[in-house]
Amino acid sequence: MSKDTDSEARWHGEILDQLERLGWDKRPCNKGGQVYTQNELRKNNNLKDALGLEAPENIVALDSVEHWVIEAKSDIRDLSTALTEAKDYAEKINSNKLLSCRIITGIAGSPDDAFNVETRCLINHEWVVLTINDRVATGFITPLQMRDALEKGRLYDYDIDDDLFNRRTETINNILHQGAINKRNRAGALACILLALTEDQTFRLSDNATTLIADINSRARSTLENYGKQNFFDQIKITLPPSKENHEKHRKALSQVIEILRSLNIASTINSGRDMLGQFYEQFLRYANDAKEIGIVLTPRHITRWAVETIGVAPNDIVFDPACGTGGFLVSALDLVRDKNQEFNPGNLHGIEQDAMVATLALVNMIFRGDGSSNIIEGNSLVTEIPIQPNKVFMNPPFALDVEYEWKFVDRALGVMKEGGILFAIVPTTTMMSETDGRKELTWRKEMLRRHRLVAVIKLPEQLFKHAKVSKGTYGIVIEAHRPHVVENDKVLFGLMNDGLAYSKTQKDSLGNMDFFKQALGNYLATRTEPQYVAKKIDCRLLRRNDFDLSPENNIGGNDQDLLEMNLGFVEENLERANSLISRKQQRTTFDNYKRHLLTSFFSDIEKGKSGRNINLPHGDLPLISTSESQNGIMSFVDRDSVSKVYSAGIVTISSNGGSCCAFYHDYETAVNGDVFVCNLKEPFNSKEIGIFLCAAINNEKWRFNYYRKFNLVQLNKLRISIPVNQPNPLKGLIS
Repeated sequence: MSKDTDSEARWHGEILDQLERLGWDKRPCNKGGQVYTQNELRKNNNLKDALGLEAPENIVALDSVEHWVIEAKSDIRDLSTALTEAKDYAEKINSNKLLSCRIITGIAGSPDDAFNVETRCLINHEWVVLTINDRVATGFITPLQMRDALEKGRLYDYDIDDDLFNRRTETINNILHQGAINKRNRAGALACILLALTEDQTFRLSDNATTLIADINSRARSTLENYGKQNFFDQIKITLPPSKENHEKHRKALSQVIEILRSLNIASTINSGRDMLGQFYEQFLRYANDAKEIGIVLTPRHITRWAVETIGVAPNDIVFDPACGTGGFLVSALDLVRDKNQEFNPGNLHGIEQDAMVATLALVNMIFRGDGSSNIIEGNSLVTEIPIQPNKVFMNPPFALDVEYEWKFVDRALGVMKEGGILFAIVPTTTMMSETDGRKELTWRKEMLRRHRLVAVIKLPEQLFKHAKVSKGTYGIVIEAHRPHVVENDKVLFGLMNDGLAYSKTQKDSLGNMDFFKQALGNYLATRTEPQYVAKKIDCRLLRRNDFDLSPENNIGGNDQDLLEMNLGFVEENLERANSLISRKQQRTTFDNYKRHLLTSFFSDIEKGKSGRNINLPHGDLPLISTSESQNGIMSFVDRDSVSKVYSAGIVTISSNGGSCCAFYHDYETAVNGDVFVCNLKEPFNSKEIGIFLCAAINNEKWRFNYYRKFNLVQLNKLRISIPVNQPNPLKGLIS
């Protein structure tokens, strides 16, 4: 077969690059790689004997026996020709008893513009089209996918690698930017392309901008009309830029994006459950202020999936998300039911989204999964009529809007739910533990408990929404609608969940405890089986009367039966360092019985440090105490004559103002800045030994506080610490 030299020149490097992105070693086989490019196969005697003078574009060596043939053509209309020739090469390879070729790929078109890809596998002596998640594969596959492809000719439960997906997302954003497509319109353009691809993933891309855009728009509109959703089309339709100079830029950008989506096997990727449109939209919004302005914080897929699996959904459930974003929770609910080979009853999935573009993305997400019956409405759920009575609600309300506080969306959803329905919501920490009532959160918590039952409050990872540049701690709350909370009987499950994911380059993924909490909370919902108490992790307990701080940090632990393990060495070592002593040995002391006492019981007076801040103080020999958690809190040494106040030896300091409640004892004179509490010990507790012990007891409560749940005077006044019981009077026992 004759080779098309134009095809060879255009495809030579592109095929190798695509293979490398997917994890193949693109180096020549004779140099330790996996790929033969055309005549390089002559260096393999078996391939040389099988093919003679003929050579496909590439042959990928899966091992010494198994091979994958890739053939390319420069004309996009010649895909069938490329596949036919690839099949001929494969049959010649298979004629050699020492070789095997059971997978072939044909490519037709230009890597600089538009092309189509199709892969076939030899199954039971027949070449079948490779499918991924029941969709035709439109790009290459990874080495890990190759085994299933060879065995079955199809792949299930396939999801694209996160790193690859993120890299390609950035590439698409840059392409659309260079193509003069406004950043606010990029997600809409992508949605329009995806709808066009649902009709025909292999449609030919015109070399005329007007024709190409008309074709994409026509296909997208047709898809929406098939589902009776044509009123959404205006939100995503692609328009030509006014300047004719930008027409070719536009056409080229759209063509390149389509080819990237095809190479990602995009239909299969979306069908896997990934909220791809949501991830794209977040990526696009990083270059704009839109997300912050409209409060959009899209929920990570592993959290939507966890919530839906934990709460549970069934085909007859009416599922509602009153702030659905791009449909992450609805997608997870749909996928969970389909994982059980079931389908939701028509019209049982409902979502409201106030941003028209985002609402359209949610609709496209559902349509691309073959569910056009979902009721996605553009509107504000606080004022939009909700004509349903859902029994399952999953939601992540808009963050930080000026008046439309998060609790209002939760309250609105609870108001329309069926009695006994279950709501899961992600809310900022202040919603559940604010001390003041400026945002009416405290008032809402009291009213919520009067009308509904609080089932669980789970602290979510602190950096969960770092990707959206949102600085908020969050809780996942579970509420049973229209069944008042009985304080004497209804226990609440409190927990601290860790997803195990690394949110920065300095972190490493860990095991996490999401499965533990899925089982614990799932069992508690289903059977009211209380999970076993685990210190600083999970507790199921009654609420305290008149204590409306409903955070896990406030409610986990503090029971008289708890076993206390206290690290005295941390305090002692820091004190010794401060005194320039050489001692690094830590001892760990365990007390089998203890009582909880108010921390303030041990102090005669408490004040914020009044010595001044380091930036304003000249250097000297007086230690200045700050919120530092090392060197006994010493930040620097300052001139004692320049400070406003010198504190005598024998004080306890506790970091505040966003600090994590870290306590130290100081048996030397100090200066203390205004971010630290200075505590003077009462008699008869005024001794170094008791001071060290109290600091260890305070530090044992550090986990309750963080940047989002600050340690302040209110928290200090109600903080209880654990004191060992050696005599009937525990305070006297501490002294002894």
